Amino acid sequence: MRNFSIKDYFLYIIVNFLSKILTKLPFKLVVFQGKIIGLILYYLDKKHRDIAHKNLRMCLASYKSQKELNKILKKNFQNLMMNLFETLIIPKFDRGYIQKNIEVQGIENLEEALSQNKGVILLGIHMGNWEICFAVAGSLGFPFYILAEEQTKFFLLDKFLNRIRESKGIKVICAGKSNLRQVIRVLKENKILGMVADHGIKEGIPLEFFGHITLTPSLAMRLALDLDAIVIPGYIIRKGILKHKIVLLAPLKVRDTSNLKEDLLYNLREVNRIVENCIKEYPEDYLWFYKRFKYNRDRTILVLEDARIGHQKQLEAFVKMAKEVAKEKDLLIKVERIKVEFKSPFSKTMQILGTGLAKKSQCQRCLWCLKKFLTEENFLKLHSTYADIVVSCGSSLAGVNFVISSLNQARSVVIMRPSILSTKRFDLVIAPYHDRLPSRKNTIFIEGSLSFMEESFLEEASVKLKNLINRRNFSSYIGLLIGGDTKDFRLKREVICQVLVQLKKFAESKNVGILLTTSRRTSKEIENLIKEELKDFSHLALLIIANEMNFPFIVEGILGLSRWVVVSPESISMISEAISAGKYILVFKQSISNRRHKNFLRRLSERKYIYLIEAQDINHTLEEIFLKRPKIPILNEREKLYDAIERIL
Repeated sequence: MRNFSIKDYFLYIIVNFLSKILTKLPFKLVVFQGKIIGLILYYLDKKHRDIAHKNLRMCLASYKSQKELNKILKKNFQNLMMNLFETLIIPKFDRGYIQKNIEVQGIENLEEALSQNKGVILLGIHMGNWEICFAVAGSLGFPFYILAEEQTKFFLLDKFLNRIRESKGIKVICAGKSNLRQVIRVLKENKILGMVADHGIKEGIPLEFFGHITLTPSLAMRLALDLDAIVIPGYIIRKGILKHKIVLLAPLKVRDTSNLKEDLLYNLREVNRIVENCIKEYPEDYLWFYKRFKYNRDRTILVLEDARIGHQKQLEAFVKMAKEVAKEKDLLIKVERIKVEFKSPFSKTMQILGTGLAKKSQCQRCLWCLKKFLTEENFLKLHSTYADIVVSCGSSLAGVNFVISSLNQARSVVIMRPSILSTKRFDLVIAPYHDRLPSRKNTIFIEGSLSFMEESFLEEASVKLKNLINRRNFSSYIGLLIGGDTKDFRLKREVICQVLVQLKKFAESKNVGILLTTSRRTSKEIENLIKEELKDFSHLALLIIANEMNFPFIVEGILGLSRWVVVSPESISMISEAISAGKYILVFKQSISNRRHKNFLRRLSERKYIYLIEAQDINHTLEEIFLKRPKIPILNEREKLYDAIERIL
């Protein structure tokens, strides 16, 4: 005897009782009651509303506005409950009722297919009240069988539903290997086998569906190829309270070239295309609550960008790490990048204030703070982009991240302090220790800026950089990374002059080539000073003035080729990248007013990741390193970051 749960038993009692009551009422009243209950559930059932909303955005965000999606979702709730109530009274449907209320389009396709004596696979979609299709098939006298997944958690309810189906003359075959012979016999006897094309399963073939890699069931196409059965796609939509329309499309042109793998993929892609078109045309009829996307094999990362290069580098580092983790989990990472454009600096401040007290559920339906403070074009672009993960860097975009991740029910990742917003509001916070944020489970602390310096990445950049180097037989190279002015820091001419003097001494004494790059923030005064001081200097192997000429691989190439690297003190991202490269890092001192920045430098110096020295001590420090060759401390933060990213994926 089959065991069943108490929950299953009580639900069966309730549904069975409800069925007996509803069959006594006028059909129109029964279905109208379902519509009212569907409307009530739309407002009360947050769990299923969120599931359906996420699936809608995943498929239709680029086609429909949020207002249209909400309208579809509300009607979808109503249709679902109308379908459920209607299913309970199907045993009372007679031939006259079916002829009056249910239109069948394309019946000739089915009749023509049966006349070929090959067996027919009717490939349905989780759309409309598909249970009515079985009543119509029985009424018309077609030899109809359906292949249905057995609901082991709700055994009694499953039996109840199958009794309703069989009350109209169709037969139910439970899916499973033990019944495969029966399935084959049905088709060989030229009968109709009903199956679904959009079943959510773990064992399907990964194929694109609405732009996402979704596991697609392949049994129907395997049967068609093996048995030469005819495949007819079909669906049903609601046309009114009691009115329905069944559409039987033209038979699928199954490609069969004897290359089973290629034929299977081609035919399944064609099936997915047909299903997509049906859903796009009648989205309010599709079962958006269904687990169709539960086992997707891809993740879309939406990268919110501002104009700051340091932030962009950290975002790129996160994306590279995510791709590394995803590769191990056999997931495909797709990246969407959108530069956030506020109407004004004031709008930037007001937007994050607007999200200060908002809840995720409010942001999902409101979007006021984005409409009001972003440019119209930028808002529309963000609004029409679906994402599984939303990542931003810096305080100015934390509010936008919160709203967009709420809209998509996506995982939210912020790098650095999220302004006035609590870190509790995000799924993952990656922040430097000097930000001094509260320690929480969702917060990962790192020494400086997020960077990704794989050895292979540095080698690749080094090869590119060698083509630009003034070739000479240097024993090794020393890198000099010069930053520039910020709102509370200004590079001093006398300090840079001293740095160059010290490096020239060391380069000449050790036959070392200097690889030097400035940044876009470097002032014209400092650029001219560097050019003048190093003019005709024989140990200058490379000079890049970033405001005149730049390449994306310059910094990485210098880090890859250099044995020692000297860095100006104001750039946290540049220092962090240098440390990640595993080289001797010297940072020359200059007065910095920012307390957090000073804490950052002091912490790295105390842990021996950098030599924090006066400019006039550079040559002496390099000489000591050259003679003693101390061990370079390895900054190993990769493992904890990868673990956190894996949880996000």
